[in-house]
This record gives sequence, C-alpha cells and structure tokens, in this order.
Amino acid sequence: MMKVVSETSAPQQTAVVAHRVVVELAAELHELGMLRALADTVCMMADVALDAIPDIRLVLSEAATALMLDAVPGSTLDCEFTYNRRRISVRISATTTRDIEVSRDPLSWQLVRMLTDAAELTRDPFDPAAGGYPTAIEFSWERGTSDAM
Repeated sequence: MMKVVSETSAPQQTAVVAHRVVVELAAELHELGMLRALADTVCMMADVALDAIPDIRLVLSEAATALMLDAVPGSTLDCEFTYNRRRISVRISATTTRDIEVSRDPLSWQLVRMLTDAAELTRDPFDPAAGGYPTAIEFSWERGTSDAM
C-alpha cells in the first residue's frame, strides 16, 4: 500500500513558492527502500547539493526505522517533504506501541542532530482509537553558503 500526494503552493506577493510531497506507506521495514528512493527524488527536485543527499537519506532512514520498529501492527508511516529555494523539511510519523525515547539509541539520535539544522521528536498521549502513541520526527536543512539549492 502506498499513497503519494504532490502539490505546489501558489505564491503570494512576497511569499516563496513551496512544494510538498506526501507519502503514506505501510509501517514495515521492507518499505524503507521505497522511502529512500522517494527521498532521493524529492532532493533532486529540490535541487539539493549532490553531496547532501546521502545525509538526508541516512537521517530519513534512521527516523523511519525507529518509528517502524515500534509501530502498531498494520499501521501506516506518513512522510511529508516540504521544500523551497532555501530549505527542505521532513516530517515522518507513525503510531507507536510505546512511548519512544530517543535515549534508547543515543548514537542514532546524535547522528540525526549532527546531520540536520533542526531535529525534533514529538509524541502525543496514548490514543485508544489508534491503539498507540502518535509520534513524529521532524528535521530540516537550510541551504548553506556553499550549496546551490
């Protein structure tokens, strides 16, 4: 199962055009390849510097794996890429069976924080309807002075 949405915002007088790509996948490890391929495609569409793409793919893989390993069986993983001339942001979310703690794998979280300009994990209280904890990991990269995004 996979669902993909792609849209472009209409620019306002002073606003920057933003692009958004959303994918919904089964929260299962065998879907990581598809998610990595989509990340590569979005990075190319966003004109991300070629040397930054492996870092983005690695961070996405780390975040997705953490969520998939604790995902409620049969649930989905949602991933949203938003980008413009200056920034690419990723939000990946799933319903997890337990209250994920980044301290369980401090090296992985340290890698995520080192390779991004901003990274944050948020989790909501237990949702009885979903059978778990709505959890999201968000991260972003700003164009550096040496990038040509």
